[in-house]
Amino acid sequence: MASRGTGTARPAYGGAVAAAGVGVLVLGLWFGGGRPQPSIPGLPSPGPVTLWGLPVVRLALDVCAAMTVGLLVTAVVLALGHDERERARIARGARWWAAAWAACAAATFALTLSDVLGLPVHEALASEILVAFALQLPQGRAFLLVAGLAAAVAAACAVLPRSGTARVAALGVAVAALLPPAYVGHSATAADHNLAVSSLMLHVVAVAVWAGGLAGLLLCLRGSPGLAGAVRRFSALALGCFVAAAVSGLCNAWIRLGAPSLLWESRYGLLVLAKLAALAVLGWFGARHRRRTIALLAAAPEPVTGPGAGRAPAAAGPGTAARAAPGADAAPARRRPFLRLAAGEVAVMAAVFGLAVALSRTPPPPAEQAYGEEGLLGYALRPFTPGNLLAEARPDPLVLLPLAAAAAGYLAGVRRLARAGRPWPAGRTAAWLAGLALLGYALAGGVGAYAPAMFSVAAVQYALAGVAAPALLAFGAPLTLALAATAAPDAPFHRLPRAVEAAPALRVLAHPAAALAVHAVPYLVLFPLGGFGAVQPDHARRLLTLAVLAVTGTVFCAVVTGVDPLPRPVPLHTRLRLLGVAIAVHAGCALQVLAGPVVAASWYGNLALPWAPDRDLDQRLGALLGLGVATAALAALVVTLLLWRRAAQRRLRRGRARAAVPG
Repeated sequence: MASRGTGTARPAYGGAVAAAGVGVLVLGLWFGGGRPQPSIPGLPSPGPVTLWGLPVVRLALDVCAAMTVGLLVTAVVLALGHDERERARIARGARWWAAAWAACAAATFALTLSDVLGLPVHEALASEILVAFALQLPQGRAFLLVAGLAAAVAAACAVLPRSGTARVAALGVAVAALLPPAYVGHSATAADHNLAVSSLMLHVVAVAVWAGGLAGLLLCLRGSPGLAGAVRRFSALALGCFVAAAVSGLCNAWIRLGAPSLLWESRYGLLVLAKLAALAVLGWFGARHRRRTIALLAAAPEPVTGPGAGRAPAAAGPGTAARAAPGADAAPARRRPFLRLAAGEVAVMAAVFGLAVALSRTPPPPAEQAYGEEGLLGYALRPFTPGNLLAEARPDPLVLLPLAAAAAGYLAGVRRLARAGRPWPAGRTAAWLAGLALLGYALAGGVGAYAPAMFSVAAVQYALAGVAAPALLAFGAPLTLALAATAAPDAPFHRLPRAVEAAPALRVLAHPAAALAVHAVPYLVLFPLGGFGAVQPDHARRLLTLAVLAVTGTVFCAVVTGVDPLPRPVPLHTRLRLLGVAIAVHAGCALQVLAGPVVAASWYGNLALPWAPDRDLDQRLGALLGLGVATAALAALVVTLLLWRRAAQRRLRRGRARAAVPG
């Protein structure tokens, strides 16, 4: 077995994992009809190199992507508490997988061009269509973008592996590089293609973090004294990934198939059932880990290694010593069940990767084509009324699952403090949950449904997601809760909140000028600089824009409120000035929209909604509504700060009065 480190076990195990992936790929292609078909005389054919090479290279691309993400997750999250050189070594190892990922993306680009044109690869690359395919067609742009992002990750891992900020940035870029292929697969042509693409994006990210994280754990930390802590962190991460992969996979399958009977009446549906069965098997692996192997690891006493203890990282925690604790010789025996079970789990994951590629090459059941507004929006939308604004919903798993995870994590921290006898203020919990609920409504409720079709609703959506919801989230004091809930050294994520608190990026963002800039710049780009017209027609751009507004708004509100600990104190008068400037920025954007031409005119014109309001009137209404919601939220922060100052002054006067009373 690979964990024993013998000279023949690792290559044999690697070969078995590769055979599982390729074998299931071939079987899936044969069963689903995606295998290469004999060429018809007189018709162009790309040849066997393209027909067989494309699915194999796509499998290699998915594996390299998962390994890149997994190694970076290992370096950033799983190896918390390890020696910094060890974490840099893990990140540096990701450069080879990222480079292979970039090469596979380039090869996929060439093979896809060959497949589309029906020409051998060398002829396709020499054709006049190459430039148009690279710059105009979605398939070409997607894989070129993946190749560029993966190459950037490889360069960052090679040049800046010792920088924690660079590792986090590389992980973010790697996750972003997973997403472009979701726009060129079956989901992009589904009737409800927005939800199909969103669910596929979430599915791809969850599977990559899950499978890659487990592989990174086995490759880099299997002999580490801190394996037990890393496994506990991975177990929590894997559970979230399992839920996300299951929910998003079921959502995507439902959209693609339409009717449950097609699960057993079509080959595509049968492959979906096979993938669901494999997911259930992986769920069994996870349950087995939680019931047995993680408990064995936690029971194994593990020594702390010193600087001269080779490449093994140090494990921090209570009760550790510079020498091995009694019974430390039993640690390898206690690790072996976990390593064996995890090795089998990785093999099953490789088979799932092969099945996923085969499923992507299998023709799905025919579906009705969407035209007009439904084709552009991705869904049918009832005429706008105040009642429909409240009743309509777009339950996007890419939005709702992260929000649910944020709520669950917050409540878990509150429960942990309650068990320790340290109650958490109910007002902060209510503020956090209200902020998440408001954000969910803005993104997946009636506002989220009508925002792509009406500027007035989009303006309200930006104000809710970028100002109102972040203000509530800031009052929830999530960093303070995380620091308190993970204060015990045996907490799985004991070091993560402290790493966030000490991060250089947080020190930069906590500066008042930086906080104001990150909040104001997105609105200036959207409206005075005309970015709204480029964002509105594309679902992914809309989601990315809203995510940026929510994150930057939360950073700004956290600095203004000062509820969470900041690297440097910000005086009250500075906070009030920041709020005043922010209100002025929103007012300036509203005035520009009021006085300027119709925004996103081509988008709204192509929609041609029969019930749509007058565009000029709707734009003026949107400018006033967006400004009103944003100003109301910012003004509420001003009032809150002034009330806090008055309460502090009262407490100070009372303290002085008590101190002045003799005896």
